[in-house]
Amino acid sequence: MKPKILIVDDDIEILESTKILLSDRFEVKTAQSVKQGMNFARRGAIDVALVDLNFEGQEEDGIRFIDFMSEYFPNTPLIVLSGDIDTSRIVEATRR
Repeated sequence: MKPKILIVDDDIEILESTKILLSDRFEVKTAQSVKQGMNFARRGAIDVALVDLNFEGQEEDGIRFIDFMSEYFPNTPLIVLSGDIDTSRIVEATRR
């Protein structure tokens, strides 16, 4: 059985290309919003989550997803992606 990875990103192209790249080694699930990602995590066990920090035009961002996972699924490894030029959000995400 393949490990389950959840990719949470608002960019459909990133979701699809990452899914293609990882699908031979992982069972890949995708979510285009933090809310969808949290709902998916609640429904089924995931082995790792890959999350973007920025969700343009959405109420919640990757920091919210990190906080949610830390509270409810603290043993699930998180990989955080960011195209931020401002490193303060990246440092904040790393600390959480």
